[in-house]
Amino acid sequence: SDPLIHLLRNSVDHGVELPEERERNGKPGLATITLTASRDENNVLFEVYDNGAGIDVERIKQVAVEKGIITEQDAETLNEKAVLDLLFIPGFSSAKEVTRVSGRGVGLDVVHESAAKLGGKVDVSTKKGKWTRFVLQLPLSTAIIQTLVVRIGDYIFAVPSSNIVETRELRSENIDDIGQEKVIVNRGEVISFVELSELLNIPRDEELEIMTALVMSRGDSFIAIGVDVVDDHIVNIVKPFDPIARQFCGFSGGTIMGDGRVALLLDIPALLGSETKKEEKVLT
Repeated sequence: SDPLIHLLRNSVDHGVELPEERERNGKPGLATITLTASRDENNVLFEVYDNGAGIDVERIKQVAVEKGIITEQDAETLNEKAVLDLLFIPGFSSAKEVTRVSGRGVGLDVVHESAAKLGGKVDVSTKKGKWTRFVLQLPLSTAIIQTLVVRIGDYIFAVPSSNIVETRELRSENIDDIGQEKVIVNRGEVISFVELSELLNIPRDEELEIMTALVMSRGDSFIAIGVDVVDDHIVNIVKPFDPIARQFCGFSGGTIMGDGRVALLLDIPALLGSETKKEEKVLT
């Protein structure tokens, strides 16, 4: 994504010294830039770390005073974090010359603006002469999610892998009825079963003899969701719906597949909740 590209460019053009300078300072001539991604509760964190020259906080203060962004009095009282935040001001640059990727004051402000639009933020920490670390935090709803791509007829959907305990092949004779509820036996336990086509009201011309069951945890029990087939297990960048589309229950976003098709990301708990309400309405 653009924010990550700008962070990586900043590390390369600002943070990494020339090999001879690194060796003079007792560092390996070859610098290292590390990009990692991790999940923290409802957010995903992208970290860009380099073992380069670090950021000269005093130099940042000097440039900010010269550009009229802060006063000399401000420069004396600002703490390090406040000074580093100046890097995200549009037009700010401490580069001594303009290159193909830096010196124009365009870069970190783009990261800050892009993160804010997505409901996230970006933080920077540093140690002069040693390292710099940028952390881009984005809400999980607009982040990278591992999903199973499933198919119902000609329709494709993405299901978050975190919701799924296991998958198994299921034949029609493995499905039983208890009252108005369908059930299957999974690992010796009787659990509820519902076809995704029923949850999404997708009509079928005929019943499938073999389908795939997605076994999911549901509170203290389990439930199986039947799909035609599981196509793939992939990592998706999921885009959230706009406010108008969010009113449709059971969907939390969408992702573009490698072949250009759009797959809707299913919110299984919401779908199951709407199914429960529908059953209660029928019973009353």
